[in-house]
Amino acid sequence: MPLVSVVLPIYNAQPFLRQCLDSIKAQTLQDIEIICVNDGSTDDSLEVMNEYAADDSRFVVLDKPNGGYGHSMNYGIAHATGEFIAIVEPDDFIHPEMYADLVAYATFDSAHADVVKGGYWEFFDGRDGYDDMLIKPPLSFGMGETPRSFVLEEDTTIIEHHPSIWSAIYRRSFLEEFGIRFIEPKGAGWADNPFMMESLVCARSIVWVPKEYYYYRQTNPGASSFLKDYHIPFDRIHDMTAVLEKRNAAKSIWEALYLREFFYIDSITEEFGFDGRNPELQQLITETVANMNGETVLSSTMLPPAVLSRYASIMHLANAEEDSTHQTALAKAPSERPILTYIIPASRDARWAMGVLESIASQPIQSFEAIIVDCGASDNTMSICKSFARQDHRFRVLEANDGAVGLNDALDQAQGFYLYICMLRKRFVGDSFAQALLYAANHDIEVMLLDTRGRFVVDAMRAPEQKLRQHQSIPGGIVVGPIDIPGVADFALNCSYPHERSFLVQTDFLRANGVRFGETDIFGDGALGIRALLRAQSAGYLSAQFLEKEISERAFTYSTLEMRDWKFDTQILALPNALALRDDANVVEHFGSSLGNLIAESFVYDLLSRRTAKAIVSFFDDYHDVVVGAVAALSQVAQPHDPEVAEGLQLMQHEGLRGFLVLHYLESDICANAYKNDLNELAESRLYQLADRIRALSMSVLPTDLISRIRGKIAASN
Repeated sequence: MPLVSVVLPIYNAQPFLRQCLDSIKAQTLQDIEIICVNDGSTDDSLEVMNEYAADDSRFVVLDKPNGGYGHSMNYGIAHATGEFIAIVEPDDFIHPEMYADLVAYATFDSAHADVVKGGYWEFFDGRDGYDDMLIKPPLSFGMGETPRSFVLEEDTTIIEHHPSIWSAIYRRSFLEEFGIRFIEPKGAGWADNPFMMESLVCARSIVWVPKEYYYYRQTNPGASSFLKDYHIPFDRIHDMTAVLEKRNAAKSIWEALYLREFFYIDSITEEFGFDGRNPELQQLITETVANMNGETVLSSTMLPPAVLSRYASIMHLANAEEDSTHQTALAKAPSERPILTYIIPASRDARWAMGVLESIASQPIQSFEAIIVDCGASDNTMSICKSFARQDHRFRVLEANDGAVGLNDALDQAQGFYLYICMLRKRFVGDSFAQALLYAANHDIEVMLLDTRGRFVVDAMRAPEQKLRQHQSIPGGIVVGPIDIPGVADFALNCSYPHERSFLVQTDFLRANGVRFGETDIFGDGALGIRALLRAQSAGYLSAQFLEKEISERAFTYSTLEMRDWKFDTQILALPNALALRDDANVVEHFGSSLGNLIAESFVYDLLSRRTAKAIVSFFDDYHDVVVGAVAALSQVAQPHDPEVAEGLQLMQHEGLRGFLVLHYLESDICANAYKNDLNELAESRLYQLADRIRALSMSVLPTDLISRIRGKIAASN
């Protein structure tokens, strides 16, 4: 009996098959059998298998009609004779020491391991002049760098990431004892997910080996990871739920499953590109979330606030759909002109839309209207917005048009005295925005500049005669005005971030001057606020942080997608819009130095927001010389407002792109290490340890239903 039976389910894998089989043949552990299951291949895969079997008696070829991944795995396991079962997919390959190490660790720390789990690499084939690349996935970071033995109830990290069933070995007697086999959907169908869940739930001992042995190819266009049918994740969620019910899983394991389910829900639209506006897909999402145990979700200490907020949003949507009578009764227009109109461009914002809408509704100034415009929402963002609007008459959704056309329709319909463009990715905090709105109304200010970084307080208050401007101190900030437009010329375009320029503008003033949205104004108000400034007689200035920091997306998801050539929404560039303003002579004349700073900041921001080395180099080559020339022409006298931007441009001039990136990321690492040290000191402090003990005690003493109600209210408010 061999120590390890390696099972390969093979279907049309000829381009990568030799590399895969060679890596198994080269294992330092020789006592293995290699079971190649040909699943009805129509290419030359079977010939390659037979060639290896003729040369090495350890290779066993099983030829059968096509039945799919799960059927092939079960067929191979049924013919296996080894003490352990291993799995290799034919487009991947493995480290020579993989099975020798995993078998050795089966008795680690006196364990008699049912499952021995190693790490893996995400492998990208080199192309377009680039070398092969390896990326360490989140699993390795989550599981840690120390070998250990555990059971799933103690640590569920292993099931919160990619199934990666092939980076482990499984004791064959254990699989037989518990009757663990693969489900058999047609094709691939993510059959690895239920197998992963059942094998780890049942395992009496799991050993983690902190080394990456398996090379998981990411650049095979025929791989099963490229989802073609959005029903598959929901089918597998149903299968995994059945496994946990059958095996009477602990609460912590259910929490991990729910975390996984939310990852699947988001990945369907964000990674795989399915249209989240599809009613059937929306229904599947709602049903999946509704089937979760609400008490388990809301009393969980594992699920992060973002997941709890997502749960509250979807359940809110589900409950709202059931209460159509109440919705209809509230769906009426305001009876008097509101003080403010929010125009809200909605994109792929489902994960945080509910929290942002709630933050708008809870602002101190309640006399407002909010007009939501579809600007490319491919997930269920619009469903959440419509549900919210049915319950709060101040919100409404424009159905007819999208993008700039829809925004201009919203502008035409706006009733508020003032207008503000509100993104769905930042929640309002505090009341400084409301106080700035009241200040603007009381002083008849046409355009209010919103400086959330507090960079220009002194400049805004400095009068030509060197006396302080009229101002009002507010909690956490200051409001200044009215200011003549020449008084803000040097910084008017630099108050907000380059990709999200933000203004509070009189609605009637916009209409009287024919100021409209352009194509570049879809995210943030872009050039609309600048065009308004050109025509304004007076401005105001707010220095306060009234928006919560933007929720960042998973960077590893985007880099993976770009390397795989999947379609996804790339981050919109701020620089082309800034460069286009040079064509307006009035902007150059009145705001030249401010425009120079805007172009410089936009260039550095866009450069650092590119997701791959190729994208960074391409952007640099396209724009660097143009930016240097523009900044030199526009900013001959004025000093840059952001020293880091100025230093960055100088470094690029002297050291090139490579020198700039090395310094930037070196500084980032230093800052990250400093933050890490600060956090470690905090975690080791007596005060933190006392607070953590109090929290743990309260979670163990308080009734679960009370905890879930409290967390439900917190999630809904977020």
